[in-house]
Amino acid sequence: MSNATPEIVTDYFSIVSGEKGRKVTLQSSEHILIHDNIIDVTGTVRTIYKKIKQIPFQFGRVDGSFSCNNMDLTPLFGCPHTVLRGFYCFENKLTSLVGSPRTVGGDFNCHTNPFTTLAGMPDTVRGIFYLDLIPDLPMLSLLKYRTIFVYEHFDLTDIISKYAGKKPLRQAIIQCQKELIDNGFAGNASL
Repeated sequence: MSNATPEIVTDYFSIVSGEKGRKVTLQSSEHILIHDNIIDVTGTVRTIYKKIKQIPFQFGRVDGSFSCNNMDLTPLFGCPHTVLRGFYCFENKLTSLVGSPRTVGGDFNCHTNPFTTLAGMPDTVRGIFYLDLIPDLPMLSLLKYRTIFVYEHFDLTDIISKYAGKKPLRQAIIQCQKELIDNGFAGNASL
């Protein structure tokens, strides 16, 4: 990873903040704090759509949303460990969620990626977890979240949502697994 400087960060991302209902680009040096080569941001971080395989520096905490969509990322290394609002990593080349934030205070949107596993998914997502249906992608681990949406697959969304966030989790997993299998989603009915 590169040594982090505000100038390097703004080569890949813009830092914005909502001000009276509109988005305003912030002066990077005022809203980027770098300590031990880890970048904390006051504001929202948005991609400027450079095509890269991996973020070349490490974010720590982002007090707004974090967007790294449509960059051709293959891992999520370099992403912040905490995002207070939404996290958006859709339309990349991710095969797993390794490197994703541990805590997301809003939505987590990772659709349009060729996932083979959901390993590395966040511990906490307080909003909606969005993804696509991928046959044979184990989805029962998603049940720890309260709200899940599978794009263009309302039957699957309905089944998973019925059990999402339910306690005891083990019982919810067993019931959801049976219903997924009964409805033709056997490939998604595993952890």
